Amino acid sequence: MKHSADIPGFARPMVDTMVDFEGGGRAIFGMTDMIADKVKVGMEVEMSFRTLGAGGGIHNYFWRCLPPRESWLGKETK
Repeated sequence: MKHSADIPGFARPMVDTMVDFEGGGRAIFGMTDMIADKVKVGMEVEMSFRTLGAGGGIHNYFWRCLPPRESWLGKETK
């Protein structure tokens, strides 16, 4: 069973992010769990392994980046 928003994919805010890893390495990832207008160049991010979808009995996963949890976790409870 697939659960998703009723917003078509092309209408969702999408943020592609170039991530420089500590110790070296750089890659482009889609950002998740963010507010698009609060994303800034140079901000810290965390990595999260997320599902992209499933089809034909095959589940597809990929890495996404997101703002550090301490930057948004708990703010709703205060």
